[in-house]
Amino acid sequence: MLSEGLGSQLIWLLVVVLVSLLFFWGLASILFRGWDFSWQDIVALYLDGGNFAGKGEHDWFRLIVTLFGLLLFSTLLISVFNNLFDNIVDAVRTGRRRYSLKGHVLILGAGKEVLPILENLRLKLPKQTDIAIMTSTDAEHLKERLTLETGDGAFVSRIYFYQGERNVYQDLKSACAHRCSAIFIIGEDGEENHDSCNMESQKVISRLCEQEALKGDKKMPESIRCYVCLDSDTAIDVVQYDKAPVSTPRLLTDYIGSSDTAVEQLLVHSDFLPVLKEESSRYSHLVIIGCGEIADRVGIVAAHLSHYPRYSDGSLRKTLITFIGEGMRPWMNHLVSQKSNMFELCHYSYISAEGEMEHMEPDERYGDFMDLEWEFIDSDENSPMVRSYLSDCAASEEQVLSVVVCYDSQSRNEDVLVHLPFSLKNCKKGVFVQRRSEILLKAASCSMFGEVMLFGPGSDGYLNNFFPLRCRDGMKVNDVYEKAYGSGRDSRTAWYSICEAHKLSSIYCYEAIGLKQKCFDKDSDEVKLYECEHRRWMAGVLLLGYRAMTPEEIARTRAEGRVKEMKAQFKHVDIVPFEDLPKEEQDKDKVLLDALM
Repeated sequence: MLSEGLGSQLIWLLVVVLVSLLFFWGLASILFRGWDFSWQDIVALYLDGGNFAGKGEHDWFRLIVTLFGLLLFSTLLISVFNNLFDNIVDAVRTGRRRYSLKGHVLILGAGKEVLPILENLRLKLPKQTDIAIMTSTDAEHLKERLTLETGDGAFVSRIYFYQGERNVYQDLKSACAHRCSAIFIIGEDGEENHDSCNMESQKVISRLCEQEALKGDKKMPESIRCYVCLDSDTAIDVVQYDKAPVSTPRLLTDYIGSSDTAVEQLLVHSDFLPVLKEESSRYSHLVIIGCGEIADRVGIVAAHLSHYPRYSDGSLRKTLITFIGEGMRPWMNHLVSQKSNMFELCHYSYISAEGEMEHMEPDERYGDFMDLEWEFIDSDENSPMVRSYLSDCAASEEQVLSVVVCYDSQSRNEDVLVHLPFSLKNCKKGVFVQRRSEILLKAASCSMFGEVMLFGPGSDGYLNNFFPLRCRDGMKVNDVYEKAYGSGRDSRTAWYSICEAHKLSSIYCYEAIGLKQKCFDKDSDEVKLYECEHRRWMAGVLLLGYRAMTPEEIARTRAEGRVKEMKAQFKHVDIVPFEDLPKEEQDKDKVLLDALM
């Protein structure tokens, strides 16, 4: 007991000393009646053994008291203080020490997003704002790693490092999660149940905020911004299918797809996607080499964004998205079943390693009006068939070829880029990097490989679209709708009152504005611009879980006034060609684009 704790051992020592003092004073009163031996004499002998010197009565008793004082008060007091300081240093070093902070930024987890988040906070956060990181791993090792990776020991020394579990109520309370200005729930890399644990953490924090507010904690802010990172497509889908807002007045929550953030770095915040103006007769062809989470998200985000003029002029020019990789059949089946409502309306093909093609047509009940086409090639990128295919695409006068290399293995991504056919030199190439790669940095600066753009946690521009900025962009779109069709709520209230699917739709809408501004000139036909936005919106709602309806179902639903009822069942009457929309629905695209472009 005297060697453990961060202060309790001093109390134990005080108790032992007081008990011994009382014992000796009482013993002296019993054994030496009539002798003037006060409690002050006992204390004097305890505090200073020099008081034993000189002649005195009952020296053997005074000697015992003095020896006990040296042992209990002097020796143990020094030992206890040494232990106390050692324990405090060790608690700080291992992350067990907690501090009573308020208005701080709390990062829960030390996954791949932690370094970019810190880089953004270092640039944009006032120096007086505290930052705390709570990790379930080794806090001391994390501090050392971040010091090396940031190259800024002074900045890292300002950070409070905690060791704890992000979904445990007491750990979150001790980290003062209810007194934060912002919380980033990112989790740890490679852990089981990552997304579920992050979502649970948000719920525990929400409960903590409500309970502490009821207790009247005056250090709590009115509201806390909370960003929850999700890695898997499954978690992202489940979140966006929930029609209820996830935020509470105390905890304003946004879910962030960490893979989407990486992909948007390439497709939104660079000039990777081709610019095809109205007079162009070419179409965009995006080739994605790899199978996995990142490949999936590249295709999905590209489907949200890649919509161009001159689709409805009879040429039916579509954006073609091609996936290349071994074992493509089960991966294709998974993607098609996951996004079945999208693939019901699209052309898509499967090409075997032998070059045999299976082609699927849109469901004839709905019609052929989507401007996206999909292709799945079940072969290694080094096979003669694939290399010939890529060379033919690069040489085609009808398409603009762009290539994204995004295997889970970084060494394989390096190998794929370096050994792509030379005919692809003039095509833009994006390469996913999980960690910094000097090989790819050298390749990007070497004229041998043409234009190479790196994206992902290992690239310099990762999280340029910082989580709060991404949500701010979505708010701009939602503000337009709120002003035109809402109840006049302020921007923040309106944003956190809608479900995650509507948030994502607004975010993708704003992210696509930049490409539209490049593709449509000021004197372009406005109707074609609105029609293009409608095609983007249709792709978005299909990918966000809504399903199309047949013309007969649409007519019956409108006649019976059950449009909202069908939306609640994820069936949408507006997934039709632009010219088939009622005028009031066409005007929504006009209102939006007139305000943003």
